[in-house]
Amino acid sequence: MNIEQHLAKLLSEGLTTELNWNRQNIETLPAELAKLTGLQKLNLEANRLSNLPDNLSDLSNLEWLDLSDNRLTEMPACLTGLSGLNWLDLSANRLSALSHQIGVWAKMERLDLKNNKLESLPASIGDLKQLKKLLLEMNDLLELPSEIGNLSELQQLDLSENQLCGLPATMANLQKLETIDLDGNPLKELPQVLLSLSSLREIDLSNTLLTEFPDTLQNWSKLETLSLAVNYLKALPNTIGELLSLEHLDVCNNELSDLPQSIGTLKNLKRLNIEENPMGKLPEVVCELTALEELDITGIEISELPEAIGNLKNLQWFDVSANKLESLPKAIGLLTSLQWFDLKSNQLTAFGTDFNQLAALRELYASFNQFESIDFNPEALESLENLDLSFNKISRLPDNFGAMSRLIMLNLEENQLTSLPESIGELANLQDLDLSDNKLHDLPPHFGSLENLRRLDLRNNSFIEIPAALAALKDTLQELFLSENNFSDATKEKLKTLFPYAIV
Repeated sequence: MNIEQHLAKLLSEGLTTELNWNRQNIETLPAELAKLTGLQKLNLEANRLSNLPDNLSDLSNLEWLDLSDNRLTEMPACLTGLSGLNWLDLSANRLSALSHQIGVWAKMERLDLKNNKLESLPASIGDLKQLKKLLLEMNDLLELPSEIGNLSELQQLDLSENQLCGLPATMANLQKLETIDLDGNPLKELPQVLLSLSSLREIDLSNTLLTEFPDTLQNWSKLETLSLAVNYLKALPNTIGELLSLEHLDVCNNELSDLPQSIGTLKNLKRLNIEENPMGKLPEVVCELTALEELDITGIEISELPEAIGNLKNLQWFDVSANKLESLPKAIGLLTSLQWFDLKSNQLTAFGTDFNQLAALRELYASFNQFESIDFNPEALESLENLDLSFNKISRLPDNFGAMSRLIMLNLEENQLTSLPESIGELANLQDLDLSDNKLHDLPPHFGSLENLRRLDLRNNSFIEIPAALAALKDTLQELFLSENNFSDATKEKLKTLFPYAIV
C-alpha cells in the first residue's frame, strides 16, 4: 500500500492521532495529509523531503513531529504555523538558517537541530520559554544570541562540534541547566559564565583547546560528570577535590604528569580516565578512590602497578594497555569484582598465581605481550567469555584449557602453537576462534564437538590434509579461513566441496 492509498484509508476511517511514514522514500507529501486534523504525532524520519506543503499548518493539534534525515535546505514555512508543537526533530538535514518566526513555538520542550549547516540562531530562540532540551550538535555556529539566556526552563544544551569561541554572559540565567556539551569547539579557555551554573550535573569540554582550568569551582557542587579529554592541560586545580558529587572524570589525552592529591576526597568517583598522559607512574592518590568501578590508564608510560591497586575492590573495568608492564603485582588478585581487563601491548611474560583469584573476569585482552605459556588456571577463570592472547609466543595451552566453558570468543592468532589440547572441544559456547599464524598441522578429534562454532580462522598454519574433526563441523561453521596452508590442489577442491563458503 503506497502512502496515497494509506492516507485515503485513514481519512475514510475518521480520527487518526498518530501516523508513522518513516523510511518510505517519500519526496513529496500529499496535500490531503492536512485533512487529518486530529493528528498529534507525525513521523517522517528518513525520507527524501526537500519541502512540505503549506497547508500542513492546518494540523493544529500536532504536538510531535520528526523530520530528521531528510533533504530540507530551508525551514518550511508551514512549521511556524504549528504553534502547538512541543517536540520537533529537524536533525540531519541541510538547514543553513531558521525562521525568525520560531518564537510561535511557545509550547516547545524539545528541539533537535543537530547535523545541519546552521551558522547562527535567530534572536526569537529566546521566546521558547518552555524549552527543556536544545540539541545543536554538528553545525557551523560561530556564536549564540544573547537571547538564549531567556530559556529559563532549559535543562540540556548540546553545542558540540560547532565553531564557538565563547558563550554569552546571559547564559548565567540558565539556572536549571543540568547538561551542557561543548565538545569540539575552539574555546581555548573556559567561558566564565559556566562557573555560575549551579545546577550543572554534566559538562563536556573535550577537544576545546584548553590549556588551563580555573580553580573557582564552588558552584559546581552538583556536578557528576566532567570531561576535559583531548586538551592541553598540564595540571588540574586542587579545588577539583571540592566536586564531591563527581562520579565520572575524564582527562585523557592531555599533558598531565600527575594528579592533585585533593582528588582523593572524591569518594563518589566511579569512572576515571587518565589515558594518554605522560605520567610515568600511576599517581598514588588513584588507589585511594575506593568507589572506582572503571579505570583507564592506557598509555601513561608506567612500568609497574603499585600494590595499593588492591584497594580498588569495586573495580569492574580496568584498561592498562599500551604501557611497559613486565609483571603484575600480587595485589591484582584482590580485584575480585573485575569483569573486563585489558593488558594488551605491554611486556608481560606471566600473569602470576594471584591472577587465579579473578573469578568474576568475563573479558581478558592480553595481545601483543611476551607470553610463552599460560600460567593462569583455566578452572579458576571459568567466567571468561572473551579471551584474546594473540600476538604472543605461546607454544602450548594447558591440558584443562576447556574448563573455560563459557568462552564465546577466543583469539590465539600469531603464536607458536603446534597442537591443541583435547579439552578444547569442551568449549561448548565457543562461536569465534582465531588460530591463524601458528604451526598447527592437525586438530584433536574432540574439536568436532564445538557445535556452536560459527567462525574459524586457520590461515597460515601447516595443514596438509583435512582434519577429520574439521569435517565434523561442516554444518555448523558459517565462516572458514584456510588460505596459506600446504594443501594440494586436490585437497583444496575437496575443501571447497565440503565448505562452499570457505576461503581456501
